[in-house]
Amino acid sequence: MTRAPVRFSLRDTPARDRDDLYREFFGRAVMHYEVERSREVPFDIDVKLQMLPGLLMVSGKMHGSHNCRTRESMADGLDDLAMALNLGGKYVVRQDDQEIALAEGEATLFSLGKLCNLMHWPPGGLLAMRFPRAQIVRRVGDADRICMRPIRAGTQALKLLASYAGIAQDRETVADFDLQQTFSNHVYDLIALSVGATREAADAAQGLRAARMHAIKQDIAGHLAAPHLSIAALAQRHNCTPRHIQRLFEAEATTFTDYVLEQRLARAYRLLDRSARRREDHRRRL
Repeated sequence: MTRAPVRFSLRDTPARDRDDLYREFFGRAVMHYEVERSREVPFDIDVKLQMLPGLLMVSGKMHGSHNCRTRESMADGLDDLAMALNLGGKYVVRQDDQEIALAEGEATLFSLGKLCNLMHWPPGGLLAMRFPRAQIVRRVGDADRICMRPIRAGTQALKLLASYAGIAQDRETVADFDLQQTFSNHVYDLIALSVGATREAADAAQGLRAARMHAIKQDIAGHLAAPHLSIAALAQRHNCTPRHIQRLFEAEATTFTDYVLEQRLARAYRLLDRSARRREDHRRRL
C-alpha cells in the first residue's frame, strides 16, 4: 500500500471548529500531544503528515502553539523518540529540567516517555520524525544520553537526512511496503549518525550511502548543462573523495561517466520532445 503524504491545514476550516480539530486530530490522535494555542505568538499550521513503517514524518510550517507530553497524555504508554529539526524561526524544546533553543538548521532528539513542551515561532518551518526507541538503541546504545543534545546545523548526516526525507513524498520512489521499510531503516541510520552511532552501526549504515547518492544525483541534475561537470568537483561539494563517488555508482552497476551521459541524453530528449510539441501546437493553430 502506498502511504502518500496527507496535508493538514486549518485554513479552510471554519474558525469555530479549528481548536477542536487541531487538539483532537492533530494533537491527540496523530502526535499524542496535548496542544494549546499561545497567547503571544500567531498561530498557523500547514504540514504534510506521512506514516511509514515505524516512522511518522511531519514537514511544513507550524507555529504559535504549545505541544506537550503531559502526565495525562503519557498514560498512553508511548515511549517513542522524536527528532525536531528547525527549518525557520525560534524553536524551544523543554524536557524535564532541560531547555534547548534550536537555531535554524539545528535539531535535537527527545523522548515521548517523559514530560516535554515544544514551542515554535514564525516562520515555523520544521521537519519532525517519531520512531520506536529500539531502532535508535540498537544503533547508539543508551538512547537517553543522546536526547536533549543540540545537533549542529553543519552536521553532515543531518544535512543528508533533511534532503533524503523528501524522497518519501514521491509516490513512485517509495511505492511499496519493502521500499518504505528500507527508507525507514535508512532514516534510522542517518538519525543515529547525526547523534553518534556506535562504530559497528556506523560501518553498517546503509542510510548514509543512500542519502549521499541521492544528494549527488540531485547535484548532477542541477549541473547537467555545465560543460565541466566533474567527479572531483562533486567530491569537493559533498565532502568525500572521488573514489567514494565511484564506488557509489559501481554499487549500482554503472559509472559516474555513464550515469552523467545517460542523464544528459534524457535531458536532450525531453528538450527535443518539448520543442517538437511546441512546433506541432503552432502548426495546429495556423
